[in-house]
Amino acid sequence: MFKRFCAPALLLVFTFGGCGSGTTDLSEGGIGGTGISIGPITGFGSILQNGVHYDVSQADFVRNGLPGSTQADFRIGEVVTINGQLNTNGTRGTAQTVTFRSLLQGVVTTASPDGRSIGVLGQTVLTDGLTVLHGFTLLNQIVAGNLLEVSGARDADGVIRASSIRLLQARFIPGDSRQWLEGVVRAADTDGQTFELGTLTVDYRQATLTGLTQAPAVGDYVRVSSRQNLQDLRLSADQVEAESVTPAFATGTELELKGLITQFADSTRFRVNGQPVITTATTEYEYGSSADLALNTGVAVEGVINAAGVLVATEVALRQDSTVLPEELEGSISSLNSARQEITVLGNVIRIDAFTLLLEEVNEDEVSIRFADLNPGDQVEVQLRRLADGSLLALRVDREAPDDDDDNDAEDKVSGVVSRHDAAAGTLELMGLNILTNPHTEFADSRGIRLSHHDFFAAVIPGVTPIRVEGRMLDPQWLDAMKMKLRSGGD
Repeated sequence: MFKRFCAPALLLVFTFGGCGSGTTDLSEGGIGGTGISIGPITGFGSILQNGVHYDVSQADFVRNGLPGSTQADFRIGEVVTINGQLNTNGTRGTAQTVTFRSLLQGVVTTASPDGRSIGVLGQTVLTDGLTVLHGFTLLNQIVAGNLLEVSGARDADGVIRASSIRLLQARFIPGDSRQWLEGVVRAADTDGQTFELGTLTVDYRQATLTGLTQAPAVGDYVRVSSRQNLQDLRLSADQVEAESVTPAFATGTELELKGLITQFADSTRFRVNGQPVITTATTEYEYGSSADLALNTGVAVEGVINAAGVLVATEVALRQDSTVLPEELEGSISSLNSARQEITVLGNVIRIDAFTLLLEEVNEDEVSIRFADLNPGDQVEVQLRRLADGSLLALRVDREAPDDDDDNDAEDKVSGVVSRHDAAAGTLELMGLNILTNPHTEFADSRGIRLSHHDFFAAVIPGVTPIRVEGRMLDPQWLDAMKMKLRSGGD
């Protein structure tokens, strides 16, 4: 069980780039104390983050450098920094400050070509099944010129992995709207007073330079802001600030950090969102082992900052594999086990833990719900991770809003790696279900191009090939397939 941390008095408060009501009550170990926690907001009813329910009634809120905000200004999925006091069992706490700073805010430069990625200020923003969308429901609804706010982290390749995307405005309003981004300068022209962040050219001739002893140079990590619109991937900056990739923590600071492994030397030395981390012989692991650590693996790390500014990990929870596509189930809940925090969907028993996103869409926005709000018969979509022992862990559960219409036509959907198949019989096994095809079943490749029955089954390798199936349950073991599609990393 991932424990909560205990710390001495808090030594440092900082901002970190990276938000319904209700909470999920889960038993966690550990003892309370004072510390810093960084990660996405997973629920409200106070604020739920990194498995802790924080009372924020007396907290100071800061959003994008502006104090005086309230909890209502924050969204599910936004990466925030919380410092505060935890109780003795480590499941509840009292927040002193809640700070949010978006990683990127700007106009869309490239609409989504695949329903998964998008260009904002010339930066590639990648979404997955855990990205929470606010103000819209599908990425392909976003068009060039829309103003978005993005929270998340850059991965090992410099691509922004979004945990939250919010539609702010349909279009940029010069002098009123604001744009900003941060990143490493990859090219610089001192004479022309420009530099490049990704594919964006920044003109700083009229900008105020803060924290820079000389002109921005290659390798500098900077934050750029502007109230001017983009012109052909060229942004005239109002301000350029020197930043650190990671905050400078005081020795002894207790820290819990949820993010991506962005550099990896070996299982004892790596970085999470740029923060150096080391593990020791006493480091405990949840949902995996040290052998599962790799670039772009999603982890939650807990420990103490040493004199060199390195986080010495006492515990590491592995949340997302770096290479394997999440498995998915969409169907009705057949049963719940409140004592074990488990739901059963399409015959699969699924564990829900303190980090699981539990959501329901209300007016094109995602709000949090509690495990206690779930009921047998609820239609849900679940993003899963299969653990080494074969059990299933829910990363995200979306409950569909009740429909006034008859729901007998609701489709059941399942995604995962095929475990076996029989082309002649037109059957396969997926997520423990027997899938039956028929003469009307439609087949497609990962791009959506139609395939024949023969070509589809020829492309499937048991134990390797991930697919998505839509159909209807005939009984607890058999699903009648209406559509079958090969999956890729873009699915």
